Amino acid sequence: GIRDVAVTGVQTCALPIYALTQLRAIGIQRFILLTGDRALAAHEVGNALGMDEVIAEVLPAQKLEVVRAEQAAGRTVMMVGDGVNDALALAGAEVGVAIGAELNEVALGGADVALLGTDLGRLPKMIGLADLTRRVIGQNVLIAFGLALVLIGFAAADRKSTRLNSQSRLHLVC
Repeated sequence: GIRDVAVTGVQTCALPIYALTQLRAIGIQRFILLTGDRALAAHEVGNALGMDEVIAEVLPAQKLEVVRAEQAAGRTVMMVGDGVNDALALAGAEVGVAIGAELNEVALGGADVALLGTDLGRLPKMIGLADLTRRVIGQNVLIAFGLALVLIGFAAADRKSTRLNSQSRLHLVC
């Protein structure tokens, strides 16, 4: 699952501290604020939110480089972004989440998930639903595999029974 790092390029005022707390509680270990904003403002907001790292004044291609560096360090990356400037990084992350009241087509094209509105407090619920979906799919695969084995067993037993019956009839006819 997505438990190593979340990189965000969204407007920092939309990221409530409770959402970060919930995300940490479900196992996300590292948060990076990745923004094109000026360093002083970005660090002030990042520190107030408790970000693990703040990288400011970056261009879209540099955001993708940060995502790639986190992946090269062995981390699974969920990128959360709200604009055209995030599209490359959204596409490069294991999970790209486009968020915003007015999502644009470029950001949506690079994202795996689109969340309407700006409430990042919905991210923990989204991750919980994804985990639940993955568990249900796994259970369904196991049930289907078990059912297939049972049906193959019945088919093999029926084939053997049919063969024995036909051999018996042939024997009686002779």
